[in-house]
Amino acid sequence: MGLPDDLRLRVALTPVSGLWERLNGWQQDQVEVATKMELARLAGLLVQPETAPRLPADRLTDRRWRRPAARPWSTARTAG
Repeated sequence: MGLPDDLRLRVALTPVSGLWERLNGWQQDQVEVATKMELARLAGLLVQPETAPRLPADRLTDRRWRRPAARPWSTARTAG
């Protein structure tokens, strides 16, 4: 199954689309719910809430990180 139809989710999850397709339906549902919750949280913090989906996508593709994030959509940087 491909990424969700919701454009915000597609933007946020595109960097992990290969992994997404290997998840079963229940796992995809869990990731979708968690991503929606995080996007809502981020949108409430941002001056331009429409940019919220880019933050997780950028975090997931940022090669400067030394180790995988426990919460890949977190905006806090950790020392590595």
